[in-house]
Amino acid sequence: MTQQQDSDSDKIIAGMVASTAAMAVAPGVNTVAFIGAMGAGVVSIGTVYGYTLTKDEGWKLGKQFLQGAGIAVGSAFGGAKVLTMLMATTGIGYGTAVALDAGINGLAAYVIGKAAKEYFKHDRNLKLAQQKAAEAAQEKTKRK
Repeated sequence: MTQQQDSDSDKIIAGMVASTAAMAVAPGVNTVAFIGAMGAGVVSIGTVYGYTLTKDEGWKLGKQFLQGAGIAVGSAFGGAKVLTMLMATTGIGYGTAVALDAGINGLAAYVIGKAAKEYFKHDRNLKLAQQKAAEAAQEKTKRK
């Protein structure tokens, strides 16, 4: 693996985070777009390392990476999506819902991207990728 591949995949991860955070302007209704963006991001990272996948395969891997990040992250993601949808649709706390959704989307995108990078970098080692997903989640959620 080359430094160029790592650099390219880091740029893709940054794009995944930025694009999914931007989707938060429509909290709760952006799930389809989020799934598409994550699938495309995983596919793009795979391409950097010489692997070809469909968006559907990319999203399935993304779900496995999120699961590998741990029950707490998966539960937070699902719970936050429901909460932001309720907040946004009732009109109570729309700004808070947008901020929360942006944070959750960004965290999930970062975790999926980092895990995908390790997965493809290490010859599609799912166990290692899930471990890296958990580490990425802890890194981004620990309090300073």
